[in-house]
Amino acid sequence: MLVEKWPARITRWFVKGHRNMPWRDDPSPYNVWISEVMLQQTRVSTVVPYFNRFVKRFPDVHALAMAKLEDALLVWEGLGYYARVKHLHEAARLIAGKNGGELPKTSRDWMTLPGIGPYTAAAIASISSGERVPAVDGNVLRVMSRFRGNVAFATRSSAIRNIQEMLSPMIRSVNPSHFNQALMEIGATLCLPRKTKCHLCPLKYECISFRKNGINLCPVKREKEAVPHYQEVAGAISKNGRYLIVNKYRGNMLHGLWEFPRLRVDGNIDSRMAAKALLSYTGLHSGSINHVISFKHAYSHFCVTVNAFSCTWRRGSVKTILNRCARWAPLSEIEKIPMSTVSRRIFLTLTRHGKTTSIV
Repeated sequence: MLVEKWPARITRWFVKGHRNMPWRDDPSPYNVWISEVMLQQTRVSTVVPYFNRFVKRFPDVHALAMAKLEDALLVWEGLGYYARVKHLHEAARLIAGKNGGELPKTSRDWMTLPGIGPYTAAAIASISSGERVPAVDGNVLRVMSRFRGNVAFATRSSAIRNIQEMLSPMIRSVNPSHFNQALMEIGATLCLPRKTKCHLCPLKYECISFRKNGINLCPVKREKEAVPHYQEVAGAISKNGRYLIVNKYRGNMLHGLWEFPRLRVDGNIDSRMAAKALLSYTGLHSGSINHVISFKHAYSHFCVTVNAFSCTWRRGSVKTILNRCARWAPLSEIEKIPMSTVSRRIFLTLTRHGKTTSIV
């Protein structure tokens, strides 16, 4: 019996049993664009509610272009990697201003926009416009490395180029949207970094690693570097019913978000000294200092343990280094502005629980 060629087989497999996602129900260029940006370094299960909320608030590129960045940040709050929403907002304004709101159709044109790299451009163009260009991300790279039995490449970029060259003639004979999404789906659900589900994979007939029982050898895993762990102190400082908040300035990974003042401290100092160090940093003085909450928070390349306190302003003015991006705001206003995940957790603890322990 003639075995169906694998590009056709995986597209048929995808059409028959792919996961349901809101952007797949309506694969318009706008929806695919928003989803692909959100999916960068983020799981589908996390993205779905954010996507639904985002497109409800900003249903098209004109709505996003006309919105304030702060409004977009508020809807995005908690999804992380905030440069993504900044780039979306900037790109929307460019599209609305230069192209009359018409979104690009080719991967080359998508790559002229902020925040769009080769993979994202290829994914959007192939899924929404049918361009026959392979989209190779980390999942696809792993799938095809195992498929071909490639143990290692000199660099990640050379590996991606190699896989793109291999897939380019394959995608010409099938639906490019289904083909790219099939490979993404295999990587996300079957050809996992660990605990693979090879018996369910539509590529198992030709997969060299599967035939040679070498799935766990491909691709070669690089040793992970130890993740740095830092200590930080944060302060909810109130004055006449308002709290001091600062806006993260340009160049910071949380640019555009508001926060309670935070400071990285030596992990050996106690809570009292850490709180006083933060007050000294702000230029303010207070009476009693109360502990609010301690918790860990992970970023992409490091993690922090945050000790948060609350206190009431007694005297002093906010130092110039902060005054350019600081203001006093009531809790009712803070609820409606975009905040970092760390400060939002402190805010919710203050407003929902209100339990504190005196430090000083």
